[in-house]
Amino acid sequence: MTKPLPCINTQQRAAKTISKVQQTLVFFTALFPQFIQAEQPLLPQFFILTATSLTNAFIFTFAYALAGYNFKNKLLPMLNSGLVSKITASLFLCFATVLAVTK
Repeated sequence: MTKPLPCINTQQRAAKTISKVQQTLVFFTALFPQFIQAEQPLLPQFFILTATSLTNAFIFTFAYALAGYNFKNKLLPMLNSGLVSKITASLFLCFATVLAVTK
């Protein structure tokens, strides 16, 4: 019998993951100072920038997933018919021909 996983808050897990990713920290360290006004209160500015960044990340990720889902539904019948295989094989033969002729 398996033990249940300890209950960890999703936001806590996300914060731990983001804090471990150095690329994210470097990106925000480079991005935020361009939009911060030193004479204004800093905390509201950080909240607005963070909320904007997270909203953009969510919207773009959702749009990417939705586009992939729609593309998959349109591509699946072509995969089953073998049309995509024929197209990609033709492209590779064309590339090989171009490489053979140019050398």
